[in-house]
Amino acid sequence: MNRRNIIIGILIGITIGFVDSLFFEYEFKLYYLIPLTLFFIFVYTINIFIHEIGHMFFGKLVKINTWKIRICKWGHV
Repeated sequence: MNRRNIIIGILIGITIGFVDSLFFEYEFKLYYLIPLTLFFIFVYTINIFIHEIGHMFFGKLVKINTWKIRICKWGHV
């Protein structure tokens, strides 16, 4: 085995051990993840909004007429 395969094997083992400890060693409850997931979705949405406000602000600084923020799907303008 070369060094790369050993490192990949160690990383996979650590990942499996971590997931195993979440689900079996501790009393892991799925409902703990629901508020955390909703919180991160909310924070991510606020982050996107603030990012787009930054584009609008600096567009106004260089005299680009901007009136609305539009957040599109990937690849669509």
